[in-house]
Amino acid sequence: MYNKKWDISRKIQITIKNPAGIISGKWPQSTVFHPHAMSLLANQPLPEAVVLNSPSNDAEGNDDWSPDEDSGNPYEAFTSVGTPEDSHAIGELTSTDRPSSSISDSGFAINETFEEKDSFREFARLNIGTKWYRISDFVNWHFTLKVKNENGTLINNGSSQGSDL
Repeated sequence: MYNKKWDISRKIQITIKNPAGIISGKWPQSTVFHPHAMSLLANQPLPEAVVLNSPSNDAEGNDDWSPDEDSGNPYEAFTSVGTPEDSHAIGELTSTDRPSSSISDSGFAINETFEEKDSFREFARLNIGTKWYRISDFVNWHFTLKVKNENGTLINNGSSQGSDL
């Protein structure tokens, strides 16, 4: 855990739609390298399943597996050269954690589809004593990866991302 008394965190829920019943050993690379890979692979193949649930605790995240808040130190100003949106003044928090996903053509037969929906709830929290408290509203957004094997190549089958207002 960080020695800071603040944190930018994220809750994530992952839903898989696997109508072709692709066995987990042939799943796309996005799931193999995901830190929650064991949760994703459990009980598969199913046509549709929530494979990772968000924590019910209001101030607990489950998508922080790297120290991504270092540039977000609210006690000093920070100017980012590569990603200006991470720049901030004293008293502001930022985060450099940018979820990503990739996928491999292997494991899919012609016309098979696969979908992974990652639903996120971003928030800021503060540590007082031994307890964390959420100190911001949730910012809800999603990334949905939808692919289809068309003639041996995976194509985008309606992937989307955006805020969930």
